[in-house]
Amino acid sequence: MVEVATASISGRVKACRVHDLLHDLAIWLSENEKFSIICADKGPSVSDRRVSLQMPHVSFSNERKKRLRSVFMFNNSAPTAIKCNVISRSFGLVRILDFEDGNMLELPKEIGGLVHLRYLGLRGTKLKKLPRTMNKLYHLQTLDIRKTQIKRITFQIKCLRNLRHLEMKQDDQCIQIPIGFNQLDKLQILTGLQASTAVVREIASLTQLKKLSIEDLKNEDAKELCSSVNNMKELSYLSIFPSDGTRPLDLAMLEPSSCLQKLNLAGSLQTLPNWFAQLDNLTKLRLSFSQLEDDPLSVLVRLPNLMFLQLNNAYKGKVMRCCRSGFLKLKIFIITELEELERWDVVDGAMPCVQEVWIMSCAKLAAIPAGFQSLATLQRLRLVGMPSSFLGKLGDGGDDFIRVRHIPSIQTIQQFGQP
Repeated sequence: MVEVATASISGRVKACRVHDLLHDLAIWLSENEKFSIICADKGPSVSDRRVSLQMPHVSFSNERKKRLRSVFMFNNSAPTAIKCNVISRSFGLVRILDFEDGNMLELPKEIGGLVHLRYLGLRGTKLKKLPRTMNKLYHLQTLDIRKTQIKRITFQIKCLRNLRHLEMKQDDQCIQIPIGFNQLDKLQILTGLQASTAVVREIASLTQLKKLSIEDLKNEDAKELCSSVNNMKELSYLSIFPSDGTRPLDLAMLEPSSCLQKLNLAGSLQTLPNWFAQLDNLTKLRLSFSQLEDDPLSVLVRLPNLMFLQLNNAYKGKVMRCCRSGFLKLKIFIITELEELERWDVVDGAMPCVQEVWIMSCAKLAAIPAGFQSLATLQRLRLVGMPSSFLGKLGDGGDDFIRVRHIPSIQTIQQFGQP
């Protein structure tokens, strides 16, 4: 009855779907049992507890709504600003507020009066700042400000002692937060954080973190960050971006938790640290601008649970090799801008589960690996920004046609976004 719509590479369900008839039945039962209501043409009544607004013209009245607990706004139904009296009279007992992808430009200071609030979703809104009164949201557990225009948090975030999830990841910037966040001893997720010496020092206290994403890391702070991360025994996700991608980032002292499943490293490494060989539970790895001098696959092929691998301008060598019985669980392999790569060897028996391969902007790569012919599970091959001499060999009658003819979907793209 309930189907999986999208799932992660490891199989974790990310979205579900149901048939239209079942969806209509669920809405009817929800409204009939007074569990929740969808407002498409008029605002909620005083008796509604959980409300979903789906049209931009629907608004809240000034009536006091003592039963309202959850508010979700979809399809740009969130207004550019919420009236102060609506906050105080309608949302007083609300625990969940979600304005994702709305047109909201301003959040009123009265938001600080919502002392029962547990979840505040502002992702994708047009907010540029948060009111200082938010330090009164003592029971807030999740604050999501991803993909907003916020550059810094100005309120005393250390007051949110029950905060567990602080999601701040932006498309092209990171966010400054005030010192004192080391007092958030329940914090489990911290993303989009702008590094500084003081910030790195405070991270040492957050040993309970499960997900950490930090950017603008200076090389002189790298060793202290490594020491802090080594004490995070439940860390399953780690992302590190340096402030200067040209200087080697010293991560040799890093000893990640055995729980680590996802790793995203940007910046010069030159050589893979020894601890890479110990990442037995790693399922997803991205390496960007690493300037590796030795073939990284000689180490990475032995990671027993790796399912996703992306090398983005990460290797300076001319030859790359996937050995027999390497990458036993790999499903997606992406190589981008390996500018010196001339030959990629894939031995029979390598990548037995691979489903999707992307080759992007590898100008010197002469041909598709001969071993692709034995990749029986490969379903999709994407070639982006590859030279005509490379692509010409793949057509019917071409030198490499036999290597790719079994692949159901092959797409060539001259530039990003242009098939």
